Amino acid sequence: IEGFRSAQMHGGPQSSLIAKSSMSMWRLLSELALLSTVSCNSSAGHLTVGHETVTETCPMVSNIEDQQGQQLMQSLTSYSTEQAIVLDHVNIWPSKRRVQVMQEHVNVTADITCRKTLNAREISPDEVCPTACPYWAEVAGDSSCLFQCVPKEQCGKLDPLATIAEDVNDNKQCRHPSLTGCERYSKKWNVEECLVCGEGSVLVDGKCKSKFRWVWWTVYIILGSLVFFIVLWYVHLWCRPTTNEEGIEHGLQHRKRTRLHQPRAEGSNERWLWPLSTNLLRVQVAGPGLSLFMRFQLAIIIWGALMAIAWLILSYSVSSDLLQLGAKYKVNTPQQMCSVTAWGNATTKAYVLVKFKFVVGVYIATFIGCIVFAIAQLREFEEMDDAGTMKDFAALVTGLPIVKGDFEYAEVQLATRIEEVTQQEVVGVSICWSFKDREKEVNSILQDDILRAARMRPSYVPSTLLRLSYRKSQRGAHPPIQARASPRSPRITEQPQNPLSRALLNLWPGQIFTALDRSLGCKDDLISDEDLSPRGPLAVGGVQPRPGQTCEAAFVESIESTGQAFVVFASEDSRDAAVAATEPLENRAPGLLTPRSFAQNTKGGFKLANNDKSTAHLQAINCEPDTVNWENFSVSKTQAALRLALGICCIILAMITWTCLFYLPYAYWVTNAYARGDPPRFIQTAIFSLQVVCGNQLMYFLCMQAAFFARFRFSNTTEMTYMALYFMSVLVNLFFDMAVTSYLSYQTMVNIKARSDSGKLLSELSYVGIFQSYPMQKTLGNFVLWYAFPSCFLLPFIFEPVFAFILPMHLSEQLVRANRNIQGFDAESWLGFPSPMDTGRYADVLLNATIAAFAFLFPGAYVLKLFALLFFSHLYIIMYDHYRILRAVPGFKLATDKVDGCAMKMTSIPTGVLAATVAFKYLSLPAEDGHEVPKDDWTFVKYIVGAFFAHILLHVCILDWIVPLFSRSHEITKLPYEKVAKENPSSWFSANPVHCLRSKYLKGDDPPCHFFFIGKEYLLQRNPKIGIHFEDPVKCIYK
Repeated sequence: IEGFRSAQMHGGPQSSLIAKSSMSMWRLLSELALLSTVSCNSSAGHLTVGHETVTETCPMVSNIEDQQGQQLMQSLTSYSTEQAIVLDHVNIWPSKRRVQVMQEHVNVTADITCRKTLNAREISPDEVCPTACPYWAEVAGDSSCLFQCVPKEQCGKLDPLATIAEDVNDNKQCRHPSLTGCERYSKKWNVEECLVCGEGSVLVDGKCKSKFRWVWWTVYIILGSLVFFIVLWYVHLWCRPTTNEEGIEHGLQHRKRTRLHQPRAEGSNERWLWPLSTNLLRVQVAGPGLSLFMRFQLAIIIWGALMAIAWLILSYSVSSDLLQLGAKYKVNTPQQMCSVTAWGNATTKAYVLVKFKFVVGVYIATFIGCIVFAIAQLREFEEMDDAGTMKDFAALVTGLPIVKGDFEYAEVQLATRIEEVTQQEVVGVSICWSFKDREKEVNSILQDDILRAARMRPSYVPSTLLRLSYRKSQRGAHPPIQARASPRSPRITEQPQNPLSRALLNLWPGQIFTALDRSLGCKDDLISDEDLSPRGPLAVGGVQPRPGQTCEAAFVESIESTGQAFVVFASEDSRDAAVAATEPLENRAPGLLTPRSFAQNTKGGFKLANNDKSTAHLQAINCEPDTVNWENFSVSKTQAALRLALGICCIILAMITWTCLFYLPYAYWVTNAYARGDPPRFIQTAIFSLQVVCGNQLMYFLCMQAAFFARFRFSNTTEMTYMALYFMSVLVNLFFDMAVTSYLSYQTMVNIKARSDSGKLLSELSYVGIFQSYPMQKTLGNFVLWYAFPSCFLLPFIFEPVFAFILPMHLSEQLVRANRNIQGFDAESWLGFPSPMDTGRYADVLLNATIAAFAFLFPGAYVLKLFALLFFSHLYIIMYDHYRILRAVPGFKLATDKVDGCAMKMTSIPTGVLAATVAFKYLSLPAEDGHEVPKDDWTFVKYIVGAFFAHILLHVCILDWIVPLFSRSHEITKLPYEKVAKENPSSWFSANPVHCLRSKYLKGDDPPCHFFFIGKEYLLQRNPKIGIHFEDPVKCIYK
């Protein structure tokens, strides 16, 4: 009979004896006190107690020194000699003294006869009734797991309500009728028929149907029609003739150029893609933040592998049942539920101390590992940050007076004043302008300027962009330009030859699809030169130009400053000296030279003029030019906080709506799947996985929108906020899902009268007792595994490349191919990469780590599975991200460790789950050796929740106060600004949209400062007078 019972010895809680036999033998073994080793070698025919062979046949007793051991062996002689006990030696770790555990199996056949009352907790779950009476029937009443074997026709004799004779996976049982929504059943034998339905249901042919089933029919019809319409639209689109080869060519060329490329080698005109073999852990492809991002993913993979290996070693050192506890038996009948519950509770109690010590070790190792890894990340970032970049030369000036855009010399005046105050060379000033509400107009002018720049540099520009530029230009352009820019004749098939294609194009569905294309901004006919002419700001912004003034100049003059600006110095030493010179007197370095007029300013800062009321302050910054959200500097920090709060409220409202509309109806429906311990069906599993994936994707979208809606000034802050919001949202979803599923599982266990090992019904137990009971542990462990894989660990990352990259890009190509007016920037927008790089993967990784950390709360079978699945799933994820970064996203830069620092603090949550698990396991230890078991639920909750939040507080405090102590000093770059600017197309001037417009339309710089568009670096022209040093000497080829 397969089953376990444990007996704690008087020698200490570390000693235990486990054996397999019948229930009466277990009760005898529980009296054992001083023995540390008991084994039986059936082949040799002797029994060993301690290290001493005591008999030639197992049931006999001789030469036993201790009296209690003699009593035990004498009791064993009462058993039949046919009961051959086979015992293996397995070491328990850790313990003060090695204890041999008797494992493997007992070849004892249970005495099962017809109509004999048996306690299901004392027999194997695999036992079957004799052929003459093959059905298990439970004895009615409040008895504890008592069953009899009866013939089919006697179902209902022991329990008048159990009239249904059912064969479930070759396990025959007499059960109660079970129909959804039924309150009173027919008393006909073996007929599952309802007589009275509950509220919300109607009786139809003996079954209860929901009154609201028409709602589901409507939903199915709508979804089916929508899918059919989308498929038909795609077929129609695919059948349309190719009319826009030029737009396709231009958009695809631009998409290739926007990917991450290696720096151009000296003397070469080619920029190659980074090879797929690039080590993103070390090579700065897109800033040091990307390397930290990839290292974080690798750390989670290593953690998952170590946890799986450690649990595997423990299981093989102690007992293989640790790998089977919770999943060894499938439960199909109430008899099996009782038997498996008895086996599971006994095994859990036997290894509770071993698992507690293991979880303590896991928690300590994980906690220390998180701190050490945070230090390693900090040191790695500081090492990579020593390389000279644009942020090393810039400082942010705040507190400036507001000026109008018509003040042509605003930058020059500010630069001159800062040079006077700091005695340091200033390269230039990039003022932050207020154009949040005029972003479209600014972008429109910048795009038109790019086309003008293309006409000025025909040898640099791709032919497709040059042709569009020529069509937008005035007639009679320079002959060489006109000759090179003359449009080619695309291959256009006016009508498809396929009859099905012609039918789809000519009938009414084709007309609907054409209207749909128009609503998306696609037209059928070629666009005219008038339509291609740039739309001036006069029509959009309503700014009236003065006589002789261009519309663009009038528009730029109408923009006001925000009182902030970036000052660029000639070297990093100059920047640091300037910042130090404007600090308060007590913070200045000793001997720092400052102008006489400024030396008396003890409060720090400076004034642009003596009569200015406001004081400007200078501070170093930690960001790159292309990570600045220039349009958001008109939004104050208070406004950003309020907008973020509004976004969070929208996220909470969306979570409540999603729960009420989708999850709760599903949870109610799936409750029946847990009846009699049955696992959910495939369709229920698929729908649940789809709900989890869609719910997380909804949170992904809403959190990203909330972060952008806040309008932070730096993209690093936006990314950090988005990551934190996303992680907390999906974490709340996880806890809510577990709470609801726990309640539904409990109600199901109560309905089938599941009992604990003591024989009590679950409804009679406390909340903690319910959670500790084996039926709930098994159900919740299965739910966590089900929730994790594939819903969270794998499916989202399989769907992501399909729905975020492959499908959108394919549909975009088809739309551009069939619509001739999508040209130039429109084609670039349609055919660009649909999903830019973001740091939301931090949240995905942390969520999966948190789910895996819950494994130690549940039976051991789920520990190895969860961590092994975590390991293999994240191997796929990191390989997918590696390819996505190098081939499938537009250029980006993660310049700081701000997002990674936030993610390191978020690791306190999965580690906090481990701390709460340690507290729970400690409180679940047997009451002995002075350990008091709490008797009320509140004490359990208080200690567990307290351990969780106490760890988070300790973890964050260490990261904030201890980890920075391991920081090292920054090495000042010796490179001058000019050399660094030669290698970086994005500078503090070319990344500022309004600064570029002022350079051209107000200051008349020649060449002007062109705005930096990703993929159009070849249009930038060198002008050292205004701080622009980047220029491709020849036409740069992207490969």
